[in-house]
Amino acid sequence: MKDFRLIFRWWLLSVCLSCPCRVLLIGGTSVRGFFTGTAVRTTSVELYDPATGLWRDTGFLNVARSGHTATVLADGRVLVAGGVGADGKVIPWVELYDAETETWTLTAPLSTARSSHVATQLADGRVLVTSGVSSTGAALASTEVVQPAGFCPAHGCVPESDDALCAKQEAGCGTLSVQDACGTTRQVSCGQCSQSTSCGGAGIPYRCGFPGGAGWQVETLGTAGGGRPGIVIEANGEPAVAYLWYDVGGGSGFTYEVFLARRHSQGWSAAPIQGGVLSSNVALARTSTGQLRAAATMRVYVYSSSDEVPILLSWDAGRWRDEVTAPTYPVVNASQLAMGLGPTDEPLVCTIDLVTSFHTAELLCYARDGAGAWRRDRVDAPGSYGGAPSVAVDRDGLPHLAYYDMNKKALIHAVKGATGWTLETVDASADVGRDASLALDAQGHPHIAYRDATNKDLKYARWMGSAWSLEQVDTADDVGGTPALALDAQGRPHISYEDLTRKNLKYARWSGTAWEFTTVDASGVGGANSALTLDASGRAHIAYYGQGLRYARGP
Repeated sequence: MKDFRLIFRWWLLSVCLSCPCRVLLIGGTSVRGFFTGTAVRTTSVELYDPATGLWRDTGFLNVARSGHTATVLADGRVLVAGGVGADGKVIPWVELYDAETETWTLTAPLSTARSSHVATQLADGRVLVTSGVSSTGAALASTEVVQPAGFCPAHGCVPESDDALCAKQEAGCGTLSVQDACGTTRQVSCGQCSQSTSCGGAGIPYRCGFPGGAGWQVETLGTAGGGRPGIVIEANGEPAVAYLWYDVGGGSGFTYEVFLARRHSQGWSAAPIQGGVLSSNVALARTSTGQLRAAATMRVYVYSSSDEVPILLSWDAGRWRDEVTAPTYPVVNASQLAMGLGPTDEPLVCTIDLVTSFHTAELLCYARDGAGAWRRDRVDAPGSYGGAPSVAVDRDGLPHLAYYDMNKKALIHAVKGATGWTLETVDASADVGRDASLALDAQGHPHIAYRDATNKDLKYARWMGSAWSLEQVDTADDVGGTPALALDAQGRPHISYEDLTRKNLKYARWSGTAWEFTTVDASGVGGANSALTLDASGRAHIAYYGQGLRYARGP
């Protein structure tokens, strides 16, 4: 059995040097931010080993928190319950720490969200949670008993709590008929969703969502703003989504915060990673080692002027670190943004930079040089409207861009070689190329999904090795809004996009012989600014806007 003494960060970092116990420093509040020095709740966990006299990072919490409790269980695991989350709201989430693997696992949540409470281990190994402060700020007089996952008392069978059964079945809402650990069939209520019509659905029963078309499941994440979100699949096979949240700030009007939402067995948890950003899209990528990188735009004040610059956010040693990617001179006014990672995970950030208010703009890309300093590269002057560029880096480290040239009303592909950027017009048959989405296949050949604004169609272009192949994918009604493209393991395209006539989210995939179409979300509230990714099994995952931020999961 492991021997721990537990302490917490609060407003300041606390340190315990007792011996011979090992010390686990869990979550709490720390200070982050190049720009603001904001106090934020953290997922960081540190371990002090008296044998070495050193502190080191250990497994990070799934949910940032302070004001929580921690209890060392009889089997050496550590149970953390409740507290205040990254967004300042009281949370019910419970996590278990395995000292052998140094990992945290979410388990059944508290029935009542609470912070500043008391947790006591009972003689039979369960944990009694009492009092605290509720989500409304009221003092709580209630108690509840937490039965840790995998708990097995020596004196016989103890059935799981209702919350444990809900978590075991991945049930976020609705009523289950399920057999507990003692063989008894029970009717268990797993709560309600914020929208009564959104409880249940195909594919992932009892989550807060609703069935989409053809076996898709749609889940609601809540209010969000800004442009296109970013989405990646993490090591556990679940999605992470980066997006913007409104933040009314001072005399400067609306600013935003970048939030990261992660999906887990009890639903979604979200935490802010950067405040004070501008209303634009958010880029998100995952490195070869599983670390996340995000990019957004932010206003930085330099003497009497201000620059609107791209920033890179990197998860490093249990915290988010921010850095300005633009050199300080000349002044920049970054608008729409995209990011790609190279073969060794080096970031490339590209933006549309507004030069004047008369639809004049430059396409600029930012990357580190051999010395690690950020350098700016001017690619083109395509005009200010038409969405963000799309970025991908091939296996040789060559960056590719797809974007709309407002002056030519055409789709452009750019690639950088040893002598500089080579620009090529892919399609100029009409007003085409808005909101282009680019992906590279295994041979490094570019594929692009884009909108034909003249004919109101979804189009698709691919490089065949010597020429471009162009085709109309969907021509029904007014379609092709803000498309997103991903290629599966066979190099076949998958495209998510908006049906602007019916305000629905649609999905097209190439079967090998024909295009197949599905209306994923037919609620009629939009399917704009979709972001698409595929998991290891080829299942599609889409983040998009429709009366707030939504997530759709393929069958």
